Amino acid sequence: MEMKFGLLCDAANESREGKLNILGEFNTIWAGGFPVRWPRCVLVARFEAHPSEGQDHDLVLRLTDRDGADIIPSPPRLPIRFAQAAPDMPLRAQVVVNLDGMTFERPGEFEYHLVVDGHHRGSVPIWVRPRQKPAEA
Repeated sequence: MEMKFGLLCDAANESREGKLNILGEFNTIWAGGFPVRWPRCVLVARFEAHPSEGQDHDLVLRLTDRDGADIIPSPPRLPIRFAQAAPDMPLRAQVVVNLDGMTFERPGEFEYHLVVDGHHRGSVPIWVRPRQKPAEA
């Protein structure tokens, strides 16, 4: 199993045809002060697997700081289901997770880790920075 891509954005959904619609990709939050509560955030990822790996899996979404400490004490556990578009193609699963209202207590470098069935499959970084004040003339 392989994570093909992962990103954060303002909004996303998956169409009936399996197309991902992604709006407003970003990797940095510019905060006016701390703690900062980010009102709207969606994590999107695509995984591919060999048919022998099966269709049903569990995803744990961990958020850590730069030192690897967990930011979310009980990370969400989400079921994901892989499907095959055609007989000669790998199984595919697309993940769209709303993370609305995430709070960051301090600036720093953070990372969402996507762990499937206990195995780390990829990560998505997010930088949280204080907003720069304009220089006075």
